[in-house]
Amino acid sequence: RELHVYGQMIPVYKQDDKTGKKEKKVQHMGFGKKLMRAAEIIAVLNGYKTLSVIAGVGTRNYYRKIGYKLKGTYMIKTLSFISYFKQLIFYKLKLVK
Repeated sequence: RELHVYGQMIPVYKQDDKTGKKEKKVQHMGFGKKLMRAAEIIAVLNGYKTLSVIAGVGTRNYYRKIGYKLKGTYMIKTLSFISYFKQLIFYKLKLVK
């Protein structure tokens, strides 16, 4: 139902000043997109047609990139059973009830 991220914010393309290599941090590794995809699939499998997310101003562009549109204070995405069924097969996701 809720996702909170704690800790120091890491810029998307932060590099180590000494070596010039990208720093290895937990953020920006795709976990959020995977969690959102899983939430969308679970919602579709339970008969929901839309998913709404309360998103602060600073996170709205992230949600736009994964298909959400701003409606009031919510980011909303219309869900399609067929597209998520294809994702289940493509990503070989295993959902346990």
